[in-house]
Amino acid sequence: MPHSNPNDPNSEASSGGGTIEISTNDGEDSQPSTMRCPACTHVRPVDACRHCDGKPPRVGPSFAPFDFARGFRYYWRGAFAVINEKEYLGRILAAILLALIVFAGLLWAMIAWVHPMIAAWFERLTSWHVPALLTTLLPAAVTILAAFFLVPTAVTAFLFPVLDPLARIAERGRLGYRAEEHPRGVIADFWDSMDTAARIFGMQLVAALVLIPLAGTIVGAPIAFVVAAFFAGFGWIDYPASRHQLDFSEKFLLARRHWALLVGYGTAFLIGLLIPFFNPCLVAPAGAVGSAELWLRLDKRGTRVAPGSNEV
Repeated sequence: MPHSNPNDPNSEASSGGGTIEISTNDGEDSQPSTMRCPACTHVRPVDACRHCDGKPPRVGPSFAPFDFARGFRYYWRGAFAVINEKEYLGRILAAILLALIVFAGLLWAMIAWVHPMIAAWFERLTSWHVPALLTTLLPAAVTILAAFFLVPTAVTAFLFPVLDPLARIAERGRLGYRAEEHPRGVIADFWDSMDTAARIFGMQLVAALVLIPLAGTIVGAPIAFVVAAFFAGFGWIDYPASRHQLDFSEKFLLARRHWALLVGYGTAFLIGLLIPFFNPCLVAPAGAVGSAELWLRLDKRGTRVAPGSNEV
C-alpha cells in the first residue's frame, strides 16, 4: 500500500475512496503492516503494482458525466485489448464459439416469442387511429429495447465459464502480477454468478414491465435505455465481485454508488450488440476484459474487501 514512514504509527495516505491507514507494530524491528488496496483489494505494496504505479490509486464516483464517459471508455479499451493482445489468443476461440451458440438461442427467442407478443400489443393501437407506419416500426424498436434488457444478463450468466478466465487475465495484466486466488474455487464463483444473474433478471423484469409499454414515447424510450444500460453494466461487475466473494447486497451497493460509471459501460456494451461481426464474436469477451478496469475504479467501502477490512 502507499509508502509511509515506518517510525510513524499514524502514517496514512489518501485515495479517492477515503483514507488508508498503515499502522506499525511495537518493537525496534517492527515492520509496517499492510492493508488492502482500495482499487484491486489485494494485499500488496503500492510500488509492486502496475496499476498503482507508486502512488495511491483513485477510486470512487466523481461527476456523473465524467463517470459515464469513463465507463464507456473502459469497455472499448477491453475490446481493443481482446483484438490486439496475444494473451487472449488461447482463450478467445472457446468464448467465440459458445457466444455464437448463446446469441443464436437468444435471437431465436426474441424472434419467436418476444417480438410476436410486442407486435400483438401494438396491434391494439390501430383502434386508436395511430398511423400504420408507427404500428409497424414501433414493435421492432421496442423489441430491440427488450433485447437490451434481457440479453446482457443471459450473456454474463451463460458465458461465465469462458469469459471469467479472460477477466482474470485482464486483471493480471492491469496489476502486473497474478492476484491471489480465493479458496472456494471457480465452480462456486460460477454458481454465485448465476444467483446474481437471476436476481438481476428479476429486477430487470419488473423494470421492463413498467418501462417497455412506455418505450414508444419520447420520454419513456430514453429512460428505458438508461435503465437497461445500468443493468448491463451491473452484470459485468459481477465477474470480479464474485471472485472476491461479495454477496448480492454488497454488489448492489457498488452498483448504486457507481451508477453513472455502469450506465456508461452498459451503453458501450449495448452499442456493441448492434455492430455486425463484433456481435456475437467479440462483444462479450470485450465486456469481460473491460470489467477488470471497471472493478479497479470502484470504491469498495461497505464491503468485505474494503481497505481496513482485513489488515495483515
